[in-house]
Amino acid sequence: MRFTETIQRLYEDGYRVFLEVGPSGNLTSFVGDTLRGKDDVLAVSSNSRRKPAMAHLHQTLAQLFAAGVDFEPARLFAHRKIADLTCWASSSRRSSWRRA
Repeated sequence: MRFTETIQRLYEDGYRVFLEVGPSGNLTSFVGDTLRGKDDVLAVSSNSRRKPAMAHLHQTLAQLFAAGVDFEPARLFAHRKIADLTCWASSSRRSSWRRA
């Protein structure tokens, strides 16, 4: 297998985000080793044996979002009954926070 050459070629072709989908993060570590010293690369795994699955998935999605990867987070909650949450304070309280 030509893993190192393939990762280097993907980098040369402009790929900067590498997502491993599988039961561990071994290949993610290999990508990190292959592209060591390149500050514009994000290599993440979607699963870890050391963390709860949902917590790790949310962490992975947060990393991808911070890197600018476009996805629809609402789809994660499409089949769940979750109450709406309003994050805005009441208008009288909010107006007191504005700068004078």
